[in-house]
Amino acid sequence: MPSQLLNVFIYDNSRKHRLKLENIARNYAEENNIDTISVLSTTRPNKILSLSFERPGLYFLNIDALEKKMNGIQFASEVRKHDIYGSIVFLTEQDIFADGPSDLAGRTIRSHISAMSFLPKDSAEYEKEIKECITAHVRKAGL
Repeated sequence: MPSQLLNVFIYDNSRKHRLKLENIARNYAEENNIDTISVLSTTRPNKILSLSFERPGLYFLNIDALEKKMNGIQFASEVRKHDIYGSIVFLTEQDIFADGPSDLAGRTIRSHISAMSFLPKDSAEYEKEIKECITAHVRKAGL
């Protein structure tokens, strides 16, 4: 049986949130017999975009982490150019279905990113929802 490899990328300005996600992903891999997990956690989008992998990645992107040059949706568009089959999960502290310029769901749909999910960071079900996204990605990627 070929080795399983789960590539997880985390883009968030909060060190606390990055560490929490790293731990959830590593615990998931251990609990579900994923042979190898690679986790890259960063505040620098170019660090993620400079990599290439044979398998689709799972990207947890803080949509609220606005850079001077690139916002979360623009970053996801760049990710999609590099990894067309990867799974993108947006992490947010906003109401994604609000009207007006902060309508993140609408802007994301119009940008053709194909996000897997939008997860509020303050959700009581945060860890469970993260694990559900990992499970969906593992199935999609055939791990």
